[in-house]
Amino acid sequence: MNQLLNRMTRKPFLALELAVVSFFINILALATPFFFILVFNRYLTGGVDGTLITLTLGMLMAVLLQFIFRGIRTRMAGEVGIQAGEALVWSVFDALSKAKMQALGRIKRSEIVQAAGGLQVLQSAYSAPNVNSVLDMPYSFLFIGVIFLLNFQLGVVAATGALLTLASAFFSMSRIKKSTGMLQGVSTENQLLINSALTNPETLRVFGETSRLADKWTGQIKNILCLRRFNFNNEETSQSRLMAIALMTRILIIALGARQVVMGQLSIGALIGVSVLASLPLAILAKFVRTLTLLKRAREIESTLKRFLALPREKLSGSALQFYSGGIAFNDLAFTYQGSKTPLFESLNLELSPGQVLGVTGYNGSGKSTLAKMIVGLLEPSRGRILVDGLELEQVSLEWWRKQIIYLPQEPGFFPGSIRENLMWANPDLDNESLNRVLLMTGMRRFLDSHPQGLELELDESGKPLPLGIRRRLALTRALTTDGQLAVLDEPAEGLDVEGCKMINKIIKTFSDQKKTIIIFSSDPRLLMEVGTVIDLGQKPVPAVMSRGQ
Repeated sequence: MNQLLNRMTRKPFLALELAVVSFFINILALATPFFFILVFNRYLTGGVDGTLITLTLGMLMAVLLQFIFRGIRTRMAGEVGIQAGEALVWSVFDALSKAKMQALGRIKRSEIVQAAGGLQVLQSAYSAPNVNSVLDMPYSFLFIGVIFLLNFQLGVVAATGALLTLASAFFSMSRIKKSTGMLQGVSTENQLLINSALTNPETLRVFGETSRLADKWTGQIKNILCLRRFNFNNEETSQSRLMAIALMTRILIIALGARQVVMGQLSIGALIGVSVLASLPLAILAKFVRTLTLLKRAREIESTLKRFLALPREKLSGSALQFYSGGIAFNDLAFTYQGSKTPLFESLNLELSPGQVLGVTGYNGSGKSTLAKMIVGLLEPSRGRILVDGLELEQVSLEWWRKQIIYLPQEPGFFPGSIRENLMWANPDLDNESLNRVLLMTGMRRFLDSHPQGLELELDESGKPLPLGIRRRLALTRALTTDGQLAVLDEPAEGLDVEGCKMINKIIKTFSDQKKTIIIFSSDPRLLMEVGTVIDLGQKPVPAVMSRGQ
């Protein structure tokens, strides 16, 4: 509720307009019961047709005005959450795309998916009908007050019915609260399981995971169906209970009112008017509590999103050199995983002049990819500095820096879209001539010419349906589109055939001829034969730095 009020206060003029329009809508709602009262009390007793015509025309005008005001209010209420919702969507994407890798890696994937999926719940919670139900809620007490003015006893019945409606709705809300949270959690886990099965079909079939995942899948589906059945039954019971309360309230009003009519204490018109009027607060309150349930769920999701959005961001702004020559240096560099007692490596000192070739080797898990990500600015050192042409990387604009490097990650990822889109996103200004040049360099041109869809072949986030070797070539092609002065190649020959390894060596030689600085992360001695300096991260905790010949 507080969040909804906060959203409304961000647009005070719009909130005032909504309040005014809501006032007229609910005041016009009083026209119906008073129409019945006047028709039965004046026309039926006097029989003047002019009175009936006047009352009917007035009622038709009230209905038309209420229809117009409701349409206006719905459009205005829709604006309450739109801008705030759009800002929240952009904030979530900003956190996903710019949060520091160390911080993002500490959050479970299921929590990230659940946080992102919660945006739909927020959009539903702050929709126009729910905003309108909150605006209408205070007028339910106005309608009950009017009934009290018409007849005190019937007012007590209407007020009791309203209190029972609130109690019933809150009881249903408390019952469904826990099951709804459990349902969202199980549904998220089920979606992750589906994604895993679709992404890794070979693993699922060949390594006997089918039966295990089938049992897990069956259990999740059973839980989802059970929770949904409970929620549906609770919702159906709640609706039946509310209908029963409304019906009993009207029955008591008719019964007590009829007795007062016989005793001469109430007119027939007033009885019918009160009967119609009593249904308004019950409907408003029932709808309001359902809205309150959504708003409460939205508050819980916003609390989760708040923690997610509080993740520290990468520093994209900063200094930028007019020209980067390719120089890079490591000064007392160290990295330690959070929670680890020993560093992955420490006290790494080395300076590379522009055009030099560096090899980084070591066993699996020794820190090669970690160091590569530190150079790119994806991970921050636990101690020490990385200098680029004498400027601290920590002070450099990462947006500028990443345009100065050619980066091939060990596990390249892609965006859902065509091959052309994946290549052009790295460099939107790339012309066809330059694109064909890098495609020829990596051998991708031959594959594309033989495929019916060519550059328009659609990929998923893993790069499928391309074979592993072609995915590696495509990732290298994407890296080459940036044409930076520093090449960071993490296991460039992994997954490639003999021809692919020759292609890598040829590209490295081309880089060397162009005086680019090259850092090759690999355990393949064939790629390290021509390098000037080698860092052996397999020696712990201080890596060995060796020159050619050592």
